[in-house]
Amino acid sequence: MPGQAIGFLIPGVQAILGGLGLAVRDVPCIACVNGPGSFTGVRMSLAAAQGLAAGSGALIAGINHLELLAHDAATLAEGAVLALTWSRRGQVYAQAYTAGQNDRVTALCPPLALRLDELPELIATLPRPLRLLGGGVAAQPPIF
Repeated sequence: MPGQAIGFLIPGVQAILGGLGLAVRDVPCIACVNGPGSFTGVRMSLAAAQGLAAGSGALIAGINHLELLAHDAATLAEGAVLALTWSRRGQVYAQAYTAGQNDRVTALCPPLALRLDELPELIATLPRPLRLLGGGVAAQPPIF
């Protein structure tokens, strides 16, 4: 719901908690994606999480969106995973990972904002087998 998500975020959290018989004060920790992504979307999500935490006393933690996308894929199979999210400006946010120790992932590069024509150069440098995932792949199927 581009441009409308904030109107659904807090009511959605309330509905989920209500369905579980919980209130915000019952949540001891709140995790929120802190990027990369749309500046407005990340800012609104963080503001909502901080507001909920301030009202409930919950601890708050940030999560890298690309690492979150790649985690299971990177830890379940050999090779590398390239997580891609669409940035809506003819670019993708990209970060590559491989399995690390203790079910953690190791970043193979920093988070990058790349034009679509720059992707082949990054892909050529990554270990094989390579799996690509995320909304950045779905947004540009002809490239892949």
